[in-house]
Amino acid sequence: MSSELIMALDVGTQSSRAIAFDATGGQVAVGRAAHAPLMVGASGAVSQSPADVWMALQAAIADCVTALGDRANDVRAAALTTQRYTMIPCDSAGSPLMDAIHWLDRRTVRPQGSFLLESLCKIKKLRTIFGSSRGHVLKGVEPEIYAQTQRFLPLSAWLTQNLVGEAVDTAGSFPGLWPMDATRGVWHTHDRMAKLLAVQREWLPRLVPAGEPLGALLPSVALSLGLPASIPVIAVGGDKQSELLGGGAIVGKPGIAAISLGTAASVTTVVSKHQEDKSARIYTTAAAQPDGWCLEYMLNRGMWMVTWLTRDLFRGVSIETLESEAETVSIGADGLTCVPRWGAPVAASHERGALLGFTEAHTRGHVYRAVIEGICLDLRQGLEALESRTGQRFDDLRIGGGGSQSDWVVQLLANVLGRDIRRGRTQELSALGAAVVGAVHLGWYDTIEAAACMTEGGDTISPRDAAQHAYARVYGQRFKPRFSGLSRMMKRETGVDQ
Repeated sequence: MSSELIMALDVGTQSSRAIAFDATGGQVAVGRAAHAPLMVGASGAVSQSPADVWMALQAAIADCVTALGDRANDVRAAALTTQRYTMIPCDSAGSPLMDAIHWLDRRTVRPQGSFLLESLCKIKKLRTIFGSSRGHVLKGVEPEIYAQTQRFLPLSAWLTQNLVGEAVDTAGSFPGLWPMDATRGVWHTHDRMAKLLAVQREWLPRLVPAGEPLGALLPSVALSLGLPASIPVIAVGGDKQSELLGGGAIVGKPGIAAISLGTAASVTTVVSKHQEDKSARIYTTAAAQPDGWCLEYMLNRGMWMVTWLTRDLFRGVSIETLESEAETVSIGADGLTCVPRWGAPVAASHERGALLGFTEAHTRGHVYRAVIEGICLDLRQGLEALESRTGQRFDDLRIGGGGSQSDWVVQLLANVLGRDIRRGRTQELSALGAAVVGAVHLGWYDTIEAAACMTEGGDTISPRDAAQHAYARVYGQRFKPRFSGLSRMMKRETGVDQ
C-alpha cells in the first residue's frame, strides 16, 4: 500500500482537476484544465458544452500523469466527483443532442401534462418546483430535442460513459426532485413521479451506491491517458458531498460543518437520518458516505462573484489588486452592502442580487469588500439555518474551495461567523473526499471513519474579537434587514405574493 495511489477526478463548473493522493491524504501530483466560459442566454438560460468538459478532464488527467512520471503505474483506482444537476439530453447511444442544461440555469416553464399535474400546479410553490425541473424545462424550451431524447444524463453519468463505456451514476449526483426513493438511493419502480417530472425512467442511468465501482477504465482511454489498464472508477457523487467528506465530516461525528468557497459557496453537514426541509432553504442529498445524508445551504453564485467582478465590472484589474484595496476599507464597507443573489435559488426564484448604500465616497475597493462580506454574511445565515434544522451547534468548521487560498478572505469569514475555521492541508477538499471514498474501496482502510485520518492537518484561523463584534452589528442591523427588505420588494415586483 505504501507506494499505491488513487487519482481523484474532480469536475467543477469552471475547471477539471485530476489529483493523485497517497494513503496519508498527501497530494502527490496535480493536473488542471479550465473549461470554456459558460454560455448565458436570455431568461436565465445557462448551458455548457459536454465535449469541452470531457476534453478538459482528459487534459487534467494527462497533466497529472506527466507529473507522476513512473509513479503513474502506482495508480490503483480513480474516484469521480462532479458538479451536480447539469443535465444532457442524449440519443440512444448517449451522444449529446445539445449542450448541457447547466445547474445554474434558472429557466422555469408552465408544466403541461396530466390532470393530476395540472391540479398540483395550481399551488404556486408546486408550480415553481415542477416548472423548474429539468424534464419540463427541456420539454418547454426545446420541444424538438425533447422528442428525440432517449437518454437524459447528468454530466457525471455522461463522463462515466466516456471513461468506462456505460452511463452509471450514484444517488448523490441527483439533487432536487427526481423519480427516486431518496431514502434508499434507488429509482422508483413505478412511473408516477417520472411522468409528473416529464422524464422517462429508461432515460436515466443505472445507479450504484457511493463507494462502489462505476466500471473499469476502458483500455483505449487508459492507453491514451497513460494510466494502468482497467483500473476501477469509483462512484462518489456530487462535489459538495465530496467536499464535506474531504473536510473530515462523517456520520456519527457531530458538530462539524464544511464551508466551500467555490463557484457556489455553501455550508453543509452530514446526518444519519434522511430529512427534508419543507421551505427548501436547505437541500438534502445522499452523502458520499453510505447511509448518510448531506444538509446543504447554498449560494448559487459564491466566489463566481469574484470572476464576475474581474471579467465584467473591473476589467483588467487583478484579484490581488482588488483584495489589497479592499483590505484598507473599514468593516462594513462604509455602509455598502452586497446581497449576493446574482443566482436565485429555486425555492426563492424572486430573489435578486444588489449592492445597496452607495455614496460618492465608495471605490472599487469598497465594492470588492462588500461582495466578499456579502458572501460571508449570507453563509452566516446558512450556518444558523443548519443549526436550527439539526438542533446542534457547529463549532468545528472546515473550509475549502478556491476562495480559501486567500488568508484575508478566510480571516474575514472567521470574523463574520465568530468561530474558529480549520483550513486543511489542501484547498481541494472535493478531490480529497473522493480519495477517501476510493481508499476504502481499495482496502487501504476498513471504513470511512478510519479513512477520515486522510483529512487531518492544516491550520486554524480564529476570529478577532473587535472585528467579530463589529460584524455581529453589521449582520443584525444592516445585512439581515436589507436582505429581507429586498426580498419583500422583489416578491411584490414579480407577483410572488399574488
